[in-house]
Amino acid sequence: MDEKPSLEVLMVAAQAGDRVSYRLLLAEVARLGRGFVARRIGRPEDTEDIVQEILLAIHKARHTWQPGRPFKPWFYALAGYKVNDYLRTVYRRAGHEEQPGEEDIHADPDVTFQEQTGEQLEEALSMLSERAGFLLRRTKIEGYTMQEVAAETGMSETAVKVAVHRALQQLKKIYAKQ
Repeated sequence: MDEKPSLEVLMVAAQAGDRVSYRLLLAEVARLGRGFVARRIGRPEDTEDIVQEILLAIHKARHTWQPGRPFKPWFYALAGYKVNDYLRTVYRRAGHEEQPGEEDIHADPDVTFQEQTGEQLEEALSMLSERAGFLLRRTKIEGYTMQEVAAETGMSETAVKVAVHRALQQLKKIYAKQ
């Protein structure tokens, strides 16, 4: 049985100039991206355009992925940024002021994830309990659904939602002190 190489193995080879591995990587990332985007935007007609934006972002940022680190969190962070860019544009065109999904993060106008550098966010997340940091990374940074995280952790979906809400409140307090 032929097993597919992991995304990490493909990315290492792609960074070394292996074109076949790079094509395989992009094909697999496009497949993952389609599912990720479709679950978040609800507009099938725009999914492929956003997936193409994600592929371009990966192409431009591929040098920033570090071998030995997991590939999927890096990928989902880039994909999440592209989905958020799309949603911002859609909401701006529709005349909405608040961006989708930001109501829980931006209840305090002085606290935003987007204004933080990766280092600042990691530093703030490290001040949370290990569980709280994990749940925030999974749901708010990597883009997993509450249902997916519940299945992964063995928690109920409601427990994940409550824990994420509490972690966001803790994070807001941390940012308020900075």
